[in-house]
Formats: sequence, structure tokens, C-alpha cells
Amino acid sequence: MWNARRKSRGLTALIALNVLALGLLGWVELTPDSFAQTRARGTYVATSIHQKGSEADLVWIVNETTQEMVAIRWDDAKRSVDGFGYRNLGTDANDLLRPRSN
Repeated sequence: MWNARRKSRGLTALIALNVLALGLLGWVELTPDSFAQTRARGTYVATSIHQKGSEADLVWIVNETTQEMVAIRWDDAKRSVDGFGYRNLGTDANDLLRPRSN
């Protein structure tokens, strides 16, 4: 008798878990999709330079598609890559073409 009650309780728990899993699956499928921000595939160029007065070299990375440039360097003390600077080259080029008043 004890064994039959134990099997019945296990079957009830299994059915409850299946209903819960089915409900979770339904919730995931019926909720609206979220769309990640997409970005055009970039073409990159990278070069390194030696920075005067510093032991660490800089690496300049240019994304030719978005016309953005970042400069990064390795920090031995923290054992990590640090961002050094950012420029939007498209904006800089447009600023050069804008007429200036004297």
C-alpha cells in the first residue's frame, strides 16, 4: 500500500512538472520577439604605434564601414585592455568641409 501511494505521488509530481514545462514553452513562444540592434558588417583596419613617454603601445582600429576609430592599449598592471580614445571620422571629415568664418 505504501509503495502504491509513493508511485501515485511521483506520477502527480511528474504531471505537474510537465504542465509547468508546457506553460513555460507556451509563454516563450507567444511573447513578442525582441529584435537586437543590427549593424552593418564592418571592414576593419588595425595598426599599432609607439606612444612617446609610455611603455605601452597603442592599437588604432578603424571600422571603414561606419567610419569610426578607437584606440586601445594593454595595461600590464591591471592585465586588461583599456580604451584610450574614440573618433567618428565621418563627422570629422564633414567638419573640415564646412565653411569657416574669420
